[in-house]
Amino acid sequence: MVGEGVRRVRTARKGVRQDDVAKVARSYGLNWDYSRVAALERGEKAISAEELALLPDILSIACTRPVKLPDLIDPDVWVQVGARIMPGSDLVKKYAGQAALRVQAAQRAPDEWTRRSAEVMRAWEDRDRLMRLGAIVENSDHFDLHALVGLVTVGLTEERTARRIGERPLVVAYLSRVLWGRPLGEQRDRLVSERVDAGDDPARLRALRGRVTRQLIDEMTAEIGRREAHGDLYAKLTRLVAKWTWQHHRFHGVLAASDPELHQFRVDTDNPAAVDKWLTNTSHREIDDIEHELIDVRDQFRELGLPWPLMPAGFPDLDMRRLAELSEPLGEGEAERIWGRTDDREQQ
Repeated sequence: MVGEGVRRVRTARKGVRQDDVAKVARSYGLNWDYSRVAALERGEKAISAEELALLPDILSIACTRPVKLPDLIDPDVWVQVGARIMPGSDLVKKYAGQAALRVQAAQRAPDEWTRRSAEVMRAWEDRDRLMRLGAIVENSDHFDLHALVGLVTVGLTEERTARRIGERPLVVAYLSRVLWGRPLGEQRDRLVSERVDAGDDPARLRALRGRVTRQLIDEMTAEIGRREAHGDLYAKLTRLVAKWTWQHHRFHGVLAASDPELHQFRVDTDNPAAVDKWLTNTSHREIDDIEHELIDVRDQFRELGLPWPLMPAGFPDLDMRRLAELSEPLGEGEAERIWGRTDDREQQ
């Protein structure tokens, strides 16, 4: 929680590096280097009372602007302190020796709920990082942090990889699924199991696992570099894939049953089949439009020499579809099949 504040204050001052903060900390007698600051910002290292007392002065010098303890603790974020949770504003008051307004009312929460709540609070910066990399594009006001935390599991492999490349563990876990469709550790084990020369010698297997892990980390580092350089293009692709998936479900009649408003509309109408037909026809046209946009994005990837990312199951092979040669989203034959012939519609 304090580490997130350190990162926020440091990055708000352009050009201030983790090493700059570490140098000032050493002048105060703390045995810090840039990796210690990086670990602090990721929330992986605890901070002592002495370090916390010196931290505002250290950042004030490194960032050349006044920094106070409340600047490092978001007053509106609920934080875990022992087995209790409390607002950041109450924690600041405690550090200042003032009576906290709500700490006495803080309920003792179940361990799992407390842990997950703390993970969700930390996930704000994970979300921001993933958005900068074009991996997620949801509006920040509506993005479900609980879904982000629940979607990926951060294990020891992800934590070690994150430390090695200076990235956030949840970001590593999320990008692993984007790159390979599975966690990094599972991808490593799958590749090792496919090696015909793996054998069953424990020492050989350990060496092979280490070599494959390094290769995957190199792939991850390269992917992050590409996304940092072309974040807008990756974000456009992510947005189009999400739209295509949503329309694909709608085209196959899933949405009418799963969307409460559409389901109620079908119940209330005298002709539910007409609603389903409308969904099908509309989705078919919109899917074609989206796929045309995806072809343009694919061509931009090719021009830039970027590898085409892993697509969801069931995603069309854009190279094989004749959409690229069509001047209109629907060919004449398809239009007749979906909408019926013009003279048929006029007679209805």
